[in-house]
Amino acid sequence: MMSGFRIYKYAFLPLGVICLMGILLSPTIARELAGDCKLQGKVTVRNQPAPVGTLIEAYIDGNLMADTTVQSRGRYAIAIPADDPVTIDHDGWLQQDIITLVVNGESAQPTISAGEGRRSDIDITVQYVSDVRKSTWGKIKALFR
Repeated sequence: MMSGFRIYKYAFLPLGVICLMGILLSPTIARELAGDCKLQGKVTVRNQPAPVGTLIEAYIDGNLMADTTVQSRGRYAIAIPADDPVTIDHDGWLQQDIITLVVNGESAQPTISAGEGRRSDIDITVQYVSDVRKSTWGKIKALFR
């Protein structure tokens, strides 16, 4: 009878090891399943395609998450890693995050929800504040002609 108990006792050892590995690896697996938030599309600056070498940065809550440069005139592609649940730092994207792309130091429009950032193409544009003011002022002046 005693020998039968030993067999069952050791039969659960591999199951325990598998469960322990699952608990320890689950954050890593979750991050891998989330994957990178891959954004790509057209990029225009002052209504012109962005030239090759233009710097594009991705920010979440004011923190730089990724950067790249334009490799093909007027097109961008950037990958933002998923947040690592093992660390306490916000070092990647989470489903509810809002991503702001910055082109050569100027915020691009639109901002992007990280959850929808896995779409294929999201076109962005930069319109400098001074350009907006000039065009608005011109429209106001035209009203009084």
